Parts: sequence; structure tokens; C-alpha cells
Amino acid sequence: MKRETSNNENRKEKGNKLKYKTTLIILALALVSVGVFATYAFFQTPVGEDQEEVETKKPVQESRKIVDVLLSKKNDASITDYNAGDKGEMFTFSHPEAEQTKGWSDEERTDYRYIGNTPNNYIQFNDETWRIIGVFTVEGENGKKEQRVKIIRDQLLGDFSWDMKADKTNSNEWPISSLATMLNEDYINKGGNFTYTWYDNRDNNGTANKSTVVGLNTTAKNQIGSAKWYLGGSHEVENLGASDYYKIERGTETCETIEECPEEMRSTSTIADVGLMYPSDYMYTYALGVDNICYTSGFNCGEGTPSAGWLFTSDYQWTIMPYTYDATEVFSLYDTGGVNGYYVVNSISGSRPVVYLLSDNVIIGGNGSIEHPYTLKN
Repeated sequence: MKRETSNNENRKEKGNKLKYKTTLIILALALVSVGVFATYAFFQTPVGEDQEEVETKKPVQESRKIVDVLLSKKNDASITDYNAGDKGEMFTFSHPEAEQTKGWSDEERTDYRYIGNTPNNYIQFNDETWRIIGVFTVEGENGKKEQRVKIIRDQLLGDFSWDMKADKTNSNEWPISSLATMLNEDYINKGGNFTYTWYDNRDNNGTANKSTVVGLNTTAKNQIGSAKWYLGGSHEVENLGASDYYKIERGTETCETIEECPEEMRSTSTIADVGLMYPSDYMYTYALGVDNICYTSGFNCGEGTPSAGWLFTSDYQWTIMPYTYDATEVFSLYDTGGVNGYYVVNSISGSRPVVYLLSDNVIIGGNGSIEHPYTLKN
């Protein structure tokens, strides 16, 4: 009996040892697996971050300031041929000093523009479709310079005279014109549709007209800010190219002679919330080979292909620039594409408001295409 008991105990002892070894093997395999996982996790952890930080890090949001978004997508400054760049994004333009930009740095005298006729420059603003002209260095009401986005209404606000008041007085002085007054008062303050009473002298009688105008809503009004608008003019119209207009707009000529319109009665710039396009805004859309005729001579643009530029609409369109041959004309875009003088009172033309968005506006959606315009955070 003692012998049998001893054998059973031995067998049990061997069995227990086998179970123990098996358990050790399983534990060892488990530890190896944990080690491999830990090693993998270690090497997946970015240098300088602990694991807890990685686990709690939130995804980066796509919404960014509009200036940063647009500039991040622009063509490189080395691209000087429209067909060699991304036609949907902005191109770079540098300018020499003008009379009103003396002392500006090279960077401040560089702007970024959408050109051609297929840019991705659509943006929702005021519950309407607007277009982005580009990114520019502008001076605010306090004189501070910053990069801001300049936009223009895609459709005409209406056809109006540039200036004629109820007392039949008129001039090409933008700050006191009837159109500027409407845009910087009722248009931004009425908060919706309003009736605009305006006058023209096409019948030599000072006819009163009434038009329903869609003003800016509160959200849109809070997204724009005052800026300096240059009012330099020219008494010449032929053979002026885009760069010529750019320099003249920022110049100080307001009259050809003292007799025609005294210098002291004209401004070379003004601070306002709303303005109109410059002739150069229109003509730079033909730059870098888009259409050389329109780019080098606005007056002769009708002989080129004006539809190659996105600002052309086959409508007469006012600009903000005075034609200083006399005191009653400004530069206008003609329905055939040319740029020429147009009487402020005896003519009516399409009006497309232009504003500068505040620099802290944030894009929350869209890619600038007509199907998916940029949208701003309210």
C-alpha cells in the first residue's frame, strides 16, 4: 500500500508540475504580446508627447481665417503665365510705388487676384452670391494697414445714375455722390429691402426714379469694415493698361485744369464701408496672357475677348474713378468691354457694390466653386 500511495503522489506531483509549466508558458506568451504592443505604441507616440496627450488630442478643424485660406491656395509668384498656373486660384502681382503708397514695403505693394473667366472665387455673403476680387493691403479708418479680402456683388444691384441730387446738382466727386451716399447709408443700415429714390437728367428734366434695392443684413454688415478708397483720376483714356490705371488710381490728379474743377473741391481718397470697382480691378482679370488687348488697353478691350475676364457681364458698369477731363464724368465699363468716360448724370449704368471683409472672418465651408461657394462663420 505504501508503494502504491507513493506512485500516485508522484504522478500527481508530475501532473502539477506540467500544469505549472504550461501556465508559465502561457504567461510568458502573454507578456511577450503585451511587450510587442507596448513597443508598437511607444513608437507610434510622437516625440515630446505622452500617451495621454495623444489619446485626448482633438481633430484639427477646417475653418480658418479667410485671408489665410485664400493665400494658402494661391499660385506661386514665379508663375507668370496664366496657362501654367492653377486657373482656379489667385495669381501674384507686385506694383511700384504710387503717390499715395509711398513708403509702403514690397510686400504691402503686392496683391493677389483672381483672373481669367473660370476662377474659384464665389462666396456667399448677405445671403447672395458675391465674387472675390482678391487679397489686398488696405488702410483702415485708423490708418493701420492689413491684408483684407475684397469682394464684389455677382449681380448688378441696379441701374442708377452715378450722381444727381434732388436739386439737380452733380459732380464726379465720389464721397458726396448720390450713389456713394445710398451705398454707405441706406444700403448698409436699412437691414433689408428699401426704396431708393434717384435722379437722372437723360430728358434734361431731372427725372425722379424709384428702385427697390436689397440692402445688407445685420450679419453681412458686421463682416465688413471701413477702408481707404483711392480717388485719383485721369484726363486720358486711350492706351492705358492695367498697371497704368493702378498707379493713376493711387495718384493725386483730380482735375485737368483749375477752371474745370477746382482742386480744393476734390478728394484724392476717402474712408468708407462700400465702394465700386476700380478700372484696374477689371483689367487685371486679363493679365498674364488671358487677353493682351484688354490688359494693355482698356479703351480697346472690345476689340479683344472681354468675355475672357470674369468681371465682364455685357452690361454698362460704373467704376469709382473720376474721368478728369471735366467735372461730370467717371470711368465706366461699356457693354462691349471697353473702358471709357461716362457722364454721371445723363447716363445710367450698372452698380455692383464692393466691400472689404474684416480680416478675422473665418471660412467654414465651400471651395470657391460656383457649386460650392465659400461660406463664412456668422
